[in-house]
Amino acid sequence: MEEDTFYRVPTKKEVEKLENAKPGDAVSFEDTDAPHFEPRWLAPDETPFEARLFDTREYALHMISNTADKNILGKYIQMQSSDGKEYVTNNFKDGIRIKCNLDFPFPETDLPEGILFRSEMMEEKWNIYKYEGQIYIVRSWTGELKYVTDYEKTEDGFLIKEIAMDKEVFKEDMISFYVNEVHFLLISHVMGYLIPHPLPYDLEDDPDSILKFSFSEFGNRGYFGYFSPK
Repeated sequence: MEEDTFYRVPTKKEVEKLENAKPGDAVSFEDTDAPHFEPRWLAPDETPFEARLFDTREYALHMISNTADKNILGKYIQMQSSDGKEYVTNNFKDGIRIKCNLDFPFPETDLPEGILFRSEMMEEKWNIYKYEGQIYIVRSWTGELKYVTDYEKTEDGFLIKEIAMDKEVFKEDMISFYVNEVHFLLISHVMGYLIPHPLPYDLEDDPDSILKFSFSEFGNRGYFGYFSPK
């Protein structure tokens, strides 16, 4: 029986380790300085957010992403050089539009046109672009366009009042999750702040399920999770 071969794109830090290694050196890609954490529910007084959150830092800090599918690897590499302009013509005109009122209180920030965030390693699961007053949120491994939002600059920061997505994947009882996910991605990936990430309300409440979902969805940016209401 032929064994599966797994592929991954090395990070810049890993490439530097390989380049600096001498013949015969054992090279470890694990970040030995990263602390370890027990995956469990934390009480509000155990987190800086004063909320009950599941600690997913063990996977975010130590898990490595790879794939056995060469096509996915090829798409990921292709997406690393994309400026996202290919998504401008796809505004989900026939999709579902979710009304919301996401307020981003960053008075000095006016998001520029172009690449807002682009994955540099396989542990980063999203690419985010802005063109012509719209934000495009894309899966970094597959190039799947997940969300398109509006963008309104205000004196106090910026607002998002509408989120569009594919009607084929839309689930009405997941609206809260979609809105919270967009908020999380912009705050954590674009603005660079650490905040808790949403979990689907119907995800099993056990460590294995939560850890796997969090890492698959948010990679190395998913430190703390909470269940998004139905």
